Amino acid sequence: NRTDQQSVMMKTQEIQKLYKDNDIKMFSTLLGSFIPLPLLMAMLSAVYYASSLQGKANLVMGADLNLKPFDGFKAGPNSWLYVVIIVLMIATQYVSMKLPQYLTKKRLEADRSYKKYDQAQVAKDPMGGMTNMMIFMMIFIAVTTPTTMSIYYIFSSTMAVLRTYLGDVMVQRDSDKKEKVRR
Repeated sequence: NRTDQQSVMMKTQEIQKLYKDNDIKMFSTLLGSFIPLPLLMAMLSAVYYASSLQGKANLVMGADLNLKPFDGFKAGPNSWLYVVIIVLMIATQYVSMKLPQYLTKKRLEADRSYKKYDQAQVAKDPMGGMTNMMIFMMIFIAVTTPTTMSIYYIFSSTMAVLRTYLGDVMVQRDSDKKEKVRR
C-alpha cells in the first residue's frame, strides 16, 4: 500500500515478471474488447441501409426508428418515445455493468470469512472509472446513432443481465449443495 516511487516501480516490475512467468500478453487481455467491433459496424451498416426501416409504412407508434434521437425529438408528437428508448438503454446498460459487482459484493458479505473491517482495507473499485466512462460512451452512441441501435443495446444488455443473474443463481445453488454435503 506504499505509494513512494521505489515501491511503485518494484510493484510494476513484479507484475511484469508475473506476466512473463505465466506467459500472459497484455494485448491478449485487450483483444476481447475489440472482437465485437466488426459486429457493431455490420449492425450499424445494416440499420442505416435496411429498406424495411425506410418509409411511412414502417413507423413504430408513429416514430421512425431509423432517425437519430435528436432528429426524432424535432420530428413531431411522438418525441417522448425517443426519450423512453434512450432512458431504457442507459438504464439497462448501467444495470448490466453494475450487477456483477453487486452480486460479488453480496456473495462476499454472505461468506462467513468476510468481516466488515476487511471492507476498509479493500481499495476502491479500480474499474469504477472505466465503468462510468463506458456509460457515457453508451449515451453518446445512443444519441448519435439511429434509434434502432438503442433498441438493439436494450435487448443485448437485458440478455446480459439475465445471463449474469441466472449464472449467479446457479453458482449459489451449487455452492449451497456443496455446503450441505460437507455437513
